[in-house]
Amino acid sequence: NAIGIVTAGGERIRVDVAGNVGIGTVSPVSKLNVVVPDNGAVSIRTLSGAAGGVSNLEFRLSDVVGNDLGNVVRLQALTQSGGGGDLLLQTAPSGAGAYVSRMVITQGGNVGIGTAVPAVKLHVNGNLRVGSGALEDLSIQLDDNNTGFYSPAANAIGMVAGGGERIRVDVAGNVG
Repeated sequence: NAIGIVTAGGERIRVDVAGNVGIGTVSPVSKLNVVVPDNGAVSIRTLSGAAGGVSNLEFRLSDVVGNDLGNVVRLQALTQSGGGGDLLLQTAPSGAGAYVSRMVITQGGNVGIGTAVPAVKLHVNGNLRVGSGALEDLSIQLDDNNTGFYSPAANAIGMVAGGGERIRVDVAGNVG
């Protein structure tokens, strides 16, 4: 039989016969199923005596009997003093390894990949691959859809403006 917790005449929490827990639903479909009304919210709060704080949502791995096998992925919210904060996506190189920040979204809207302090809207520290590199497909396309850079041939780079190639630099450094 299921167990329900009722307040103000309505069931608020249910544990069904499969051990699924439902909050806001009488029919939980997973181990934890939270249902909120449209435009509702689910909050994760961390109490902190400091001006800033840290909240974590971790995805961990366990074996079939419930033994913790270690770290996998974590979302970390860093609250800044005065309000606002940054969101970090972290992964672990192994179950026993410490989390490593892979991406950050700052309170100012900058996104960093491979850097904890992005200086511009998209700051990538490391190699970046964009597009397929085909002649008709700009690999780095600018706002007007007719301007950008691409790889027209092996070991060459081309610049397109107004929909046509304007400059090509080949492997020998020749510009044409």
